[in-house]
Amino acid sequence: MLPKEIKIPSEMISMVNTLAAAPEEKRRSMLQSHLRKFIDMPEEKRVGEMATMIRAVSTLDAPRKEALIKSRVACLCDDFDEPERKKLVATHIRALQEVPRDVREADIRSLFNAIPRLEDEHRRVTLITMRNVLLEAPERQRMEIVNLIPEETREILGV
Repeated sequence: MLPKEIKIPSEMISMVNTLAAAPEEKRRSMLQSHLRKFIDMPEEKRVGEMATMIRAVSTLDAPRKEALIKSRVACLCDDFDEPERKKLVATHIRALQEVPRDVREADIRSLFNAIPRLEDEHRRVTLITMRNVLLEAPERQRMEIVNLIPEETREILGV
């Protein structure tokens, strides 16, 4: 696992900035490629790499972060089947446990700020996948994440 105090590699920050600055179609293509690499990694490496990615995304300003998150969600919904999506969302939740609390809170807040602006189908698929992953997560992980989710979304998720 990645210790919480590890610095973000400059090449990861550069990659995240490139993703955030890319036009939507290019960003989606690049995200799909990166997410496909995560699918094939051993779990511990996948969690560590995703934690580093979460830290790098945390360096973006709010509008670029939200645009990147919306693209990531659309990519997950359109380009990955449910088992792959669940694997990536579960990894993201595990990776959130490996980052500082302020980064974790900001990541969750950014996701839930982006959800209302998603296309209806993306919103529906995202909430279903998230609900399924949270219900399967260990109690401590589930409660830590659930406590960061806005109340109205908790009710929608049924968690």
